[in-house]
Order: sequence, then structure tokens, then C-alpha cells
Amino acid sequence: MRGARMNRGTVEGSIASGSESHTSPMWLLATLLFFGFLFFVGSLVQITGTEQAVYNLLQSNYIALPGMTAQQLWDIQHNSLNQIQLIATVIGWGVQAFMLMAAFPSEHFITPGLARGRRFVMALLIGGDVLTDAVYVLSGHQIFNGFGFAPGGFGIVIVALVYPIAVCGVTVYCGIELAHRADRLLSLFRLF
Repeated sequence: MRGARMNRGTVEGSIASGSESHTSPMWLLATLLFFGFLFFVGSLVQITGTEQAVYNLLQSNYIALPGMTAQQLWDIQHNSLNQIQLIATVIGWGVQAFMLMAAFPSEHFITPGLARGRRFVMALLIGGDVLTDAVYVLSGHQIFNGFGFAPGGFGIVIVALVYPIAVCGVTVYCGIELAHRADRLLSLFRLF
């Protein structure tokens, strides 16, 4: 890089060199908006994907769409959901809450016993979400034909493995990147 000083193999100003200012405000703002958009879309997909998997497991014909998530909060407050919709909505939003806790941990604010309990519940919910997301992908597809894979069955298994990782990864890591960039941008302008 022209004009950049080198520090033990890293460009000074980069995160790896330990510098505090590693990007320009415009770059921080652009990447903040990008990761914010990905976090928003990932959250919607995670919530509705989990809800749809729950509907499928409960053998309901109800279809969850990403645009319905805001309305669900209103419906919960006004007791407008039936039993199956309430179960699916609470599971979808509960998993999302724990994904946010995974993205923004705060163990230093709570007692060690409570932190261990929270991590245990987080592992159960996110692990269950990974399984329900895989079931969501697999539902309605024939995977095996006799003793081997059905045509396209192996590809469906690959998608069933990749989809939950992608949804969880986008939700957690884009949330982390969003928070990091917001923190850096605010510290540059010394707003907080």
C-alpha cells in the first residue's frame, strides 16, 4: 500500500497490527449498512425458517413468510395466534434471541452459574434450530431409493447441512460485524 508503514508483516492501521483506527469512516459506514442488511435478512430467514420447520413437524398446513415477523409480535400481544402458530412463533423468536446473545455475549455482567445455564440453553436452542432447519430442507424430498441415494438425494443432504450453518452464521457473525462497525464509527465521531 502506498504511504502505509509496515509493522512486523502487517500494514499499520490494520486490526492485525493492533491499531485502533483501521478503516475510514466511509468504509465503516458502507460495511455497517451492508452487514446490517445481511443481519436483517438473516434474522428474518432464521425466524421464518424455524417457524416453518415447527409447522411441518406439527403437521400444520400453515405457511410462514419472512414479511410476517413484525405482524406476529402484534398478534402475540393481542392473543390472535392459535396454539400451533404461538408455539412456532415463540420457538422462532426464542432462537433468534439466543442467537443475539451468542453474537453479543455479556458473561461479565452475570454470575458464573447463570452464565453456564444460559450457555447450556443457548446450545440446546441453537442446536435444535440447526436440526429443525435441516428437517425443513429435507421435508418433502426423497433422499434414499432402496440402498442408495435417490436422484438428487445427495445434493439435498448437502443443502440440508449447509443451510443451517449459513443461516446461523449470517445471523451471529453479521450481528458481530454490525456491532463492531457501529462501535468504531461512533468512537470516531466520539458520540459515545
